[in-house]
Amino acid sequence: MSHHVVSEVYKRQVGKMPRVPLLALMADKASDDGRGIWASKQTLADELGCSKQTVITTVDNLIADGLLIVVGDRACSNGHTVEYRIDIDALEALPLVGCHARKASKRLTGQKSGPVKNLDPTGQKSGPDQSKVLTQTFLEPSLNQEPPNPLGRGKRASGPIPDDWVLTGIDDLPPSIGGMARQWPAGAYQAEGEAFRQHWRGRGTKRPDWAACWAARVQMRHESVMRMARQGVAFVGAVAAAGALAVSAVSAKGREDGRSAALQAALREKLGDSVWQRWLAPCAILFEPDALVVIAPSAFHADQLARDHVATIEAVMGAGALPVVVRAEKAPKRRGAGVAAA
Repeated sequence: MSHHVVSEVYKRQVGKMPRVPLLALMADKASDDGRGIWASKQTLADELGCSKQTVITTVDNLIADGLLIVVGDRACSNGHTVEYRIDIDALEALPLVGCHARKASKRLTGQKSGPVKNLDPTGQKSGPDQSKVLTQTFLEPSLNQEPPNPLGRGKRASGPIPDDWVLTGIDDLPPSIGGMARQWPAGAYQAEGEAFRQHWRGRGTKRPDWAACWAARVQMRHESVMRMARQGVAFVGAVAAAGALAVSAVSAKGREDGRSAALQAALREKLGDSVWQRWLAPCAILFEPDALVVIAPSAFHADQLARDHVATIEAVMGAGALPVVVRAEKAPKRRGAGVAAA
């Protein structure tokens, strides 16, 4: 167990319930470098007094935010369980909670003010020939010394996702995660990669290793991608030249009204032109009596939209607004076909 990591979790703005208690519980099972967490999700749920689904959802969110990293599988009595690692760099990069931020501010500004001293850095005594330019001579450092590491302790600098971020090849993923990606249908890996890039672009979120963040994303999305593949969802690869996926507008677009146009304009300003063009422009936003219905071009598009942008739609609409429901447009039935595609 690591009291250091547990203390750090409580000091940082990890998020709302149940993220803090779950990450603190996992930190209690970790070593000081955040490694060695392999408790089952049922065990975590029992110790927290919540449902297993709550643990699964929260763990997935922590992985997506880069705070948790999937290390691999560890054998246990029931077969195997997933081993995780807390990314200490990502955790320490989070802002402090209010009380600790105020304490840190007091420590930084607690010095008493004093008069400014006007010293002669040459050290010469006053006299008629005292130096007028206050020049100094410094010893040059040895050329045999290695330059100091500006990050200290071998840490890698965190930064936002690069504009020219390139999707990691499947062969370059960790073996267990690469095996998952090889099971995906044609185009799914590229489509998920484009969704990942658009999700993080322009948000300012910093990570020390975006390749590791993408590998964790593949592991988290595996079950959903395979489920959509079984449902017959067709994935379209990203267009390399444009850096985005070409999507046709839904037929329900003609049912939008003035309120829909105003909301679309507000979302475009909030998300930026590229994200809005990719995810919201092809959709129909319809104000119905009991809900705001967003009709997406495909089940895959609807799944990505519900996961990444519903919260933004709700925030733009404001408090007390209609609940947001995302649906995929149904394909028209073809003559002679038994069931229409989803």
